[in-house]
Amino acid sequence: MIRLDIDAQGIATLTIDQPRTMNVIDWDFPPALEACLDRISRIQARPQDPQVRGLIVTSAKSSFVAGADLAIMADFVAPGIGPADAARLIARIGAVLRRLETLGLPVVGASTGTALGGGLELLLACHHRIAADTPGAVYGLPEVTLGLLPGAGGTQRLPRLLGLAAALPLMISGRPLSTTAAHEAGLLDAVVPTDDLLPAARRALLAGRVAAQAPWDRKGWRLPGGDSSTPAAQALFMTVNAGIHGRSHGLQPAPGAIASCVYEGSRLPFDRALRIEQQQFARLVQGAEAQAMIRTLFFGRQALEKAPGRPAAVPRQRADRLLLAGDAPWLDGLRVAAQAAGLTVGPVVVRDTGPAVGAEAGAPIEGVQDGGCAAAAARPQAAAVADAGADADAGAGAGADAQGRLCVGEGPGALALRWFAAWPGDLPPVLEIAPRADTDARTLAAGFDLARQLRAVPLLLPAADPGAAPRHALRDAIDAVLGAARQAVAGGDSPVVVDNLARAGGWPALVTLAAAIGQAWPPAAPADAAEGPAAGEGAPTAAAPGGLPADDVAARLCEAQRGWARALLAGPAGRGDDAAATTTAAGLTTTALDVAAVLGAGFPRHLGGPACPPSPVARPVAAAA
Repeated sequence: MIRLDIDAQGIATLTIDQPRTMNVIDWDFPPALEACLDRISRIQARPQDPQVRGLIVTSAKSSFVAGADLAIMADFVAPGIGPADAARLIARIGAVLRRLETLGLPVVGASTGTALGGGLELLLACHHRIAADTPGAVYGLPEVTLGLLPGAGGTQRLPRLLGLAAALPLMISGRPLSTTAAHEAGLLDAVVPTDDLLPAARRALLAGRVAAQAPWDRKGWRLPGGDSSTPAAQALFMTVNAGIHGRSHGLQPAPGAIASCVYEGSRLPFDRALRIEQQQFARLVQGAEAQAMIRTLFFGRQALEKAPGRPAAVPRQRADRLLLAGDAPWLDGLRVAAQAAGLTVGPVVVRDTGPAVGAEAGAPIEGVQDGGCAAAAARPQAAAVADAGADADAGAGAGADAQGRLCVGEGPGALALRWFAAWPGDLPPVLEIAPRADTDARTLAAGFDLARQLRAVPLLLPAADPGAAPRHALRDAIDAVLGAARQAVAGGDSPVVVDNLARAGGWPALVTLAAAIGQAWPPAAPADAAEGPAAGEGAPTAAAPGGLPADDVAARLCEAQRGWARALLAGPAGRGDDAAATTTAAGLTTTALDVAAVLGAGFPRHLGGPACPPSPVARPVAAAA
């Protein structure tokens, strides 16, 4: 798991190489690292042996450490585990990082690539950080996106390294940085070519450029920019707290807990600050919000991103060109996403200049809209694209035929692909894949592959009955929410107040949801409606038709979407169980609906989804782990 090698110059290299695709921090990691540090300590205790001059921590994989294995989160909410027990559990990881930091030897973190969460916390515990210039690598502390905080020293080391003003936004947003941005921010001390990573780390140690002590352990050290008692920091925390409330309305406790850890910890000795972090982590991880978010946004999303239901025998395809037309609102997002991903997006008609080759890797996927259906074909790069307005090829709209065409749309023979993004720029979108009864394997696989290419979470709906139109899911989920909101307005509530209360309850703006399915918000007032207060001038507080107080709009919207989920799971499209925590031809599961509803239909993430058990602590889905 962790290999220790010591060269003739006294440089020890710890290489993390777990028997899995990416390195993660699990319960095996602390004792494995502890054993390596014990061995080094024994060598240092024997003066007659060659002494270790410095230590390099690196990875045998193209990424460094991807973060914690979230399967261990179930241990924090196991029967009989209280807050103090949970704090001691997370301290097992923090303690071994602290030992590495205080070993008395200079330590260089040599990152081969992505370091997130606990992986970045491991790098921060090193005295000097060098990264390989690996394309696509990112660095960050994204725990807040799952209702948690960095629990292995991240809330204390990052502010001490960068200062409060630079560190707080990174942790509260969970936003990752590219390698270049991380270097510019001060997270990394150097970026080098991949083949020079370990040589550069050795040179830094042998040249004596790396101290054997963290800056915050040196006598007289002061936090860059001052601790939280300074006037500038007081103003910073006022702004930060206002921003936290404006974004999460107090529904997600993690951002506030991070701010609290930084505020208190910046004034305390380092080891005391670590204990505060561990206590706050324990409080969060045992909360219903974190467990629901972990269940849905990690395990559930991970299960869907594995593309269950994609025909395994069909080779993966990659689109170079996508031609779409039509006015369905869910095609607008698909068009924009394709352009952002570098695909050539053009109009209407495709003509062949030679034999088609089917859906091969690297071949362009091209489409034509005909009667509500966008036809697409996988062809050699020499294929000619006709000008807009030319006649469509014969057979366009016939699905993936012998010519390699894929029809994307709602018409006969088509594969309906629908783009829903309730939280653009924050959470990933959903690509709803709705096959017809006659959709073949190649056509279905191309829909999954497009989702992968556009970094969307695929949601496979059960195939429609013979002769029936493709099924809908997220359109109906959003329509149910808007129906409840319109009911509140019909009961006398102001549309502005309804929208504000919805957002205060964790929903996105109703105008965003309405636009996703081609509806308008606020709803048009009936022609014979009595003149009332203008939008935003206040609203009655009487009970709405649903029987709930007017200030409980968010609860009404949640119940509307829960009703949608219950009906879908109970009907022919639903399985109603989580045996595989995914979507299959047999029907939709609760986890699939929860992921899709949060990402695509705006259900409040801190509740986990409309089918998520509303228990005090929602357990992670074991099957998806």
